[in-house]
Amino acid sequence: MLGFAGVLIALGDGTVSALGVLSILGSAFAAVAAVASFWPRGFPSIDATRLGDYAISDLAFTQLTLLDTFEVMLTETRSVLELKSRRLKFALVSLTSGAGLAAIDLISR
Repeated sequence: MLGFAGVLIALGDGTVSALGVLSILGSAFAAVAAVASFWPRGFPSIDATRLGDYAISDLAFTQLTLLDTFEVMLTETRSVLELKSRRLKFALVSLTSGAGLAAIDLISR
């Protein structure tokens, strides 16, 4: 997606038309959103050094604690992935609009 945005920006040959400027802006927004959506983020994990404390605990307590921990981890991961998904959707819409505007600009010349 980032490469396609770069190509569309490069296709803007410097002529000053409103559609050309809008196409370049849409492609630039797509590039920024694509980088933001693929930027690495931390995901929750279990601290393995603390698992030894649960080895001597009651089995039901340990299972419940681990289940609750996994539930929290899934909730946190879901929110991170939803944010990445929204940014990627915005990048795709921006790239599509930039490509459409570039095509209209090239045809109308």
